[in-house]
Amino acid sequence: MLKSCIYQIWVIIVFSVLSTPNAAEILYTGSHPGAVKVAELARQRLAAKKMTVELELDPSLEEAEYILIKNGNSVVCRGGAPRGLLLGCLKLADTNVDGVYGEKLKWKRLYYSDQRGFMMKPDDLLFLAEQGIYGFVWHFSWHGWKDFKKETRLAPNGPTIGEWLRTIQEFTKLELLDYLFTIHICNTNTKPPLDLASDAQIDEFISVLRLAASSGIRHIMICADDHTKFRDDRYVCTYQSEVERFGDSVGRAHGYLCRRAYEALHREFPTLELSFVPAPYSLLTHKSENAGNRKYLADWSQLAPQEVMLVWTGPRIIPDIPMTREHFLRYKAMVPGQKVGYWDNSECTDHPWPRWMARLYPEAAEDHGGFMMVNAHAFCWPDTRPFLLSCIDYVQRSAPDADLVELFTKNAEKLYGTENAKLLTEVTRLVSEYNSLSPWVITKQPDIIARLNELNQELGKRSITTMRLAGWLKRMNDQISTPRKEYAIPRFEGDAFSDAHGIGADFKGKAIAVPLGKGTHGKEMGTFYLAHDKDALLIAFDGPVLEKLTPEKAMGEKMGICYDFIQLGVADASAGPFSHSRNAVMEWQGEEWHAKSYKYGDNYQLMFEIPYTTLQAKGMTDFQTSGKLSLYAARVTYTVNHFGLSPKSVPANATLLK
Repeated sequence: MLKSCIYQIWVIIVFSVLSTPNAAEILYTGSHPGAVKVAELARQRLAAKKMTVELELDPSLEEAEYILIKNGNSVVCRGGAPRGLLLGCLKLADTNVDGVYGEKLKWKRLYYSDQRGFMMKPDDLLFLAEQGIYGFVWHFSWHGWKDFKKETRLAPNGPTIGEWLRTIQEFTKLELLDYLFTIHICNTNTKPPLDLASDAQIDEFISVLRLAASSGIRHIMICADDHTKFRDDRYVCTYQSEVERFGDSVGRAHGYLCRRAYEALHREFPTLELSFVPAPYSLLTHKSENAGNRKYLADWSQLAPQEVMLVWTGPRIIPDIPMTREHFLRYKAMVPGQKVGYWDNSECTDHPWPRWMARLYPEAAEDHGGFMMVNAHAFCWPDTRPFLLSCIDYVQRSAPDADLVELFTKNAEKLYGTENAKLLTEVTRLVSEYNSLSPWVITKQPDIIARLNELNQELGKRSITTMRLAGWLKRMNDQISTPRKEYAIPRFEGDAFSDAHGIGADFKGKAIAVPLGKGTHGKEMGTFYLAHDKDALLIAFDGPVLEKLTPEKAMGEKMGICYDFIQLGVADASAGPFSHSRNAVMEWQGEEWHAKSYKYGDNYQLMFEIPYTTLQAKGMTDFQTSGKLSLYAARVTYTVNHFGLSPKSVPANATLLK
């Protein structure tokens, strides 16, 4: 029996040698499971190369750093960890390397997420590792922190969290890809926020973090960000007990939590990294340098250990302007001595088929300690694959002024072929053009959407998934096909906004009422009232504070729809349209428009006066003589407890009654 087994093994070896005479020989004499896996992958990737490659782990190198030393057909590949060996072997597969070649990634800890994918398959994770991704992000922030238990199932027939954690533990032993775990302290959709004045609750929260850390998760990110209560131009505590314990300072409360978490976990898990996403996590969008926000950051920094990294998104939440070193230094100055990491939301732009959009200054990687978390959809939507590859090309290898369109096109060609890439590049160009138009433009929109409809059909014929493009087009088709109503806007004499609760009863009685209709949740969204006087257009919005869609109450308060943005736009035949936005939560943009806002009882009210001088300054000469204009009375973007619902808009043609 023994002789038979030896004979079979000998036959297999001889057959392998005879059938692949030019195959690369991969040598690894150690026992690290990750390096063994790299050797296996290298045999596949280097099958056509006639060379001998010896793999060596070198602890003097960084984890993703590698050095190739080539002498004839023999190559020594040294890596700081198996991930470095893998990148070195992939370089050999793609490039003819001579002599000594080394590469060190600029962003040493680059994490990539898939918001809709809970846990990825091993092949998907290996794909990320092959691109130079350091780790995968497990977003648990959409769930209540108390739900993180071994027995919890996040899908009815899915695995338990304990089963996922065992899978993570096995995969991280390979050291090809790490995990970052995000968890929210105040996601209030169905769960009450963490009580930071309760040491018992903090201990319970830390036990959740300990469970994650004990399963091989390398980095834990605690999030406060969008869900922290904001009132009277400052962040406020959730509970009265927090007000009393922390002197009504949310920053101190959050800093205390970070200190407790670090002190409890560091000794047990010395390599575990902790980071925190604060309430004001951008410079300009959150007005971080305002007195209240500056105090929040200063208070947090006084209590949080310097080992806990603060995470921001740059000057804005979504990178619509380039990040400069001055932006970074201004934010960093508010948390002296603290490490600052970068969270990127580029994938939120240019939907669908997004391009990498962030513009980073040359020293950005060094300033951020090589840490970046890309908030995206790595696998669940195929249209993000070119984005993923473009992200890697830009942040790891490209100059700050790289052509982002060229990066997208190159990677679309790599994934889908040259002809398909041309179609996808045209899609991204047209979507960008459409998004750059004012919401009130109606002349160019139909032609752009018609062409995108054609491209969507053509891509479908080529078996390229267009899930997001199809959904986006449906919304845009509905928007441009909405019939424009005709209104005669009456003249109103008096104070339209004199009522103690906002809109005057006389104004409501005389103005034209433009109802928004029902939103996607089936509830009425509110009404716009339109009139004018001798100096200005008068527009008022009255919308209900709707009950939560779930029966639970958060902190005993009535929670409902928050109208994040109210946009108003006007145009005439002789001038391009223009518009302004009112962010009902944070700020008013457009100083030449006068605005007031109220929230009382069950209603939000916003009132606008748009002076005729403003319209004239915009070149609306035809309006001056005819009194006619095109008016989108409302475009309301709203959320229910920060969970997005579709925007509504009401187009109109209007004539002033003089």
